[in-house]
Amino acid sequence: EDVVPKDFDVLINDESCADIGIEYTAPTLNWWKQQSPEAQAKVFNPEGRLHIEEALLQFYDFIKELRKEYKTVYLHGNGIRADNVWLLSAFKAAGLDDPVFYYEDLDFRTLHYLAKKKAGFSVKDTVEFIGIPHNAIDDCKFQIACAKAMYKVLMG
Repeated sequence: EDVVPKDFDVLINDESCADIGIEYTAPTLNWWKQQSPEAQAKVFNPEGRLHIEEALLQFYDFIKELRKEYKTVYLHGNGIRADNVWLLSAFKAAGLDDPVFYYEDLDFRTLHYLAKKKAGFSVKDTVEFIGIPHNAIDDCKFQIACAKAMYKVLMG
């Protein structure tokens, strides 16, 4: 059975992103301003933020440590043009190696689409969300629970 042995959660200094050529857009900032006060509290908290290169190095080490125990470390992103691509772009912009092999790069939205086609309903809608929507760790745990339910549908 697939496992999630531990969380990885860091806050990144947005000014450091500009240092390596990564910028966020006004629509992204406006979207965040429309989210719950609980979600905003973490996203806009200036305390404890890391330079993006330090955060990427910590993520690299996190994946490297997981590889000591698990042969394959899959990374599910929320769309083929979203999370995993943004993460890879950040590694490239920082001049760092991507810790995720191409064959470990998976897509949640495609999994959702396929499970919905097979089941005839959105399996995602049957899973209870626990936590704060748009808190990265809570969203991740929800997607893991959804992915497990979707795999069950697809595998029969």
